Amino acid sequence: MMFSQKPTILVYVQRNNLLLEGRKASAAKLSLPESLIANLEVVDKPQLLELCRQFFENHNVRGQRALVVLDRAILFDKLLADKTAALPQAIDDFRSAVPLNPEQRATVSYRLQQKTAVFVTNRDIYQSISEALERAGAKLFGVTPAPAYGLPQQNPTKSELIAHFLDDKEVVNQANFSRSLNG
Repeated sequence: MMFSQKPTILVYVQRNNLLLEGRKASAAKLSLPESLIANLEVVDKPQLLELCRQFFENHNVRGQRALVVLDRAILFDKLLADKTAALPQAIDDFRSAVPLNPEQRATVSYRLQQKTAVFVTNRDIYQSISEALERAGAKLFGVTPAPAYGLPQQNPTKSELIAHFLDDKEVVNQANFSRSLNG
């Protein structure tokens, strides 16, 4: 991954949709039917991969640097106090309590002032989307949790939000599922 450059497209993953936005892409939306993803579980991975690949190819992502941002609706998150020596155990306990198949859990943590934000999601979801992007010719820049970014202001415009995600290098360097050891 080339972190001296910025991503050029944003793939925002929601519970039932993905949104494609960016500096070099026209806005597009793909519905993710329950026959492919239900209750945060990938039901049919080959079909999900193919649907996403076709969508990305149809929207000319080839050569783009893609940032995948996961919406809060597909994450489990918890804020933990940093001042405890038991922080690693607290992270493990939270991760274990998440109602996903243990084989599919992916976790990243991100330090926010005096606390640590922990995010857990189903790795099959973002890995399928990431693989589809790469098959369509895009370069994966990272996979990050949306809540880690904070908001630039109250009620930002859509273009301000997109720029906020695409311009922020701190989150992609610190809370990146695609670089996580268990992600």
